[in-house]
Amino acid sequence: MEQRNLGTSLLLVGALFAVVLSSSYLPAQKNARDTPAASAVTGELSATLVGERCLLADYQLTVDTIRSFQRQLSPRQARRLARYIWQAAHRFECDPALITALIQVESSFLSHARSHMGARGLMQLRPFVARALAEELSAGWKGEDSLHDPETNIIMGTCYLASLIRDFDDLPTALAAYNCGPTLVRSRLRRGLALPGRYAAQVISLYHTYRGDHRS
Repeated sequence: MEQRNLGTSLLLVGALFAVVLSSSYLPAQKNARDTPAASAVTGELSATLVGERCLLADYQLTVDTIRSFQRQLSPRQARRLARYIWQAAHRFECDPALITALIQVESSFLSHARSHMGARGLMQLRPFVARALAEELSAGWKGEDSLHDPETNIIMGTCYLASLIRDFDDLPTALAAYNCGPTLVRSRLRRGLALPGRYAAQVISLYHTYRGDHRS
């Protein structure tokens, strides 16, 4: 699969939350190799180093990506969206770079985006899917307009994406299911037919960029 080692991803996200978000999530186990080194930055973030990787750079890349597509957003608004992405990534064990890439392809970070098929919000969820997700998350369904709330949409969309990755155990297939629906994907797989690949290729290309595959 096109994902980082799960243990490494969880350590990275957990370390960032421990310092940046001051949340009550599970703390990272500290040892001589993985102890985060932190220093205050702009009174809001801390540079958290795990091995040779700086999580602040990854978080800031998310912020910069959001602002590059939606320049009308203030820095604070962009940081808030980035925080929702990283929180959902941690909660559902999904790479924040993958969520960022999917949102860019789906909506270009427009929280009020709506497709001709009725999909809504940042991660373009259709209401019947979101209603089922709300039940799964015990969140309570607050109606279709709630899909335009960035935090709600990112939580539900990431939950859905993570479930598809688990179900299909293959990232391109999971992305095809996210885009076309799992019923269609399973039907084509049973009949030995090729899956639509353009959407998955777009997301994966951006995912490689955002997770730093260009770095040495």
